[in-house]
Amino acid sequence: MRTMMMRGVLSMAVLVASAVPLAAQSNMNAQEKANVQFVLDWWREVIQSRHVELAPKYQAEDYIQHNINIETGRAAFQKVFGSDPSGLERELRNYVRSYTFHYTRAAIQPEANLAMEVRPMAWPDVLFRLGDLLANVDDEHRAAAEEHFRAALAARPDYGPALGGLGYLAANRRGIRGRGSP
Repeated sequence: MRTMMMRGVLSMAVLVASAVPLAAQSNMNAQEKANVQFVLDWWREVIQSRHVELAPKYQAEDYIQHNINIETGRAAFQKVFGSDPSGLERELRNYVRSYTFHYTRAAIQPEANLAMEVRPMAWPDVLFRLGDLLANVDDEHRAAAEEHFRAALAARPDYGPALGGLGYLAANRRGIRGRGSP
């Protein structure tokens, strides 16, 4: 269980570290760089080092929590994230099992152009998209995903997305985690 928690923390660290690539940081102004540093400091001090007592340095009292299973506010954040790792893992499992994921609804302006065009997809595109879906469902569907990627390559041998999908699957088999699906 502790290994799973460490993997989760390391995965999140990789995600945060890769959220703003170094090339993008070089194009930022001073305020944007300061904002990125602020978030990275929060991640390192509060989350990784588990010093939730430092949350007031980074979070407002009325901090908005987007996980509907955790109360909003800094005090609730400190309560949940200051608990023992098994409690965090339990909360995470409950959240994932609930199949209720918070989302944001955006209003569409009445004058927005909503015209759509429906076009048939090329067969390699269909196979790749199905393979991508299967690759990201769970480990049990990875073999079927690989079959779809290989079928896309059989239809078009130089099809880059399918090659990327096979690379994604190979990296996951070796335990290398990338920044998302192919």
